[in-house]
Amino acid sequence: MENFPRLPEFDKKSAHAEKKGPTLFHYSHLGLQFALTILIFFALGYYAEREWNFHPWGTIAGMLLGFAIALYHLLRSAKNMEREMSDENKE
Repeated sequence: MENFPRLPEFDKKSAHAEKKGPTLFHYSHLGLQFALTILIFFALGYYAEREWNFHPWGTIAGMLLGFAIALYHLLRSAKNMEREMSDENKE
C-alpha cells in the first residue's frame, strides 16, 4: 500500500469556538416574519370583507393592522438585539 499523507488534526474547540451573544443568523427570520404577518392580516381582512360585504375596508384594515403589528415586533426585536450586543461588549 502507498503511504498517503496524513491530514492535519482538526481541533473542534478552536474551529467552533462558542460565541456569546446574538449572531446575524438569529435575526435573519425577521424579514420573512414581517411579510407573513402582513399577508396573514391581509387574508383575514379579505375574508372579513367577503363575509360581511364591506369592500375595500376589510382589506385596508387588515393590511394596516398587520403592518402595525409587524413593525412593533420588528422594533422590539431590534431593541433586544441592541441590548444583547451592548451586554456582550460590557463583558
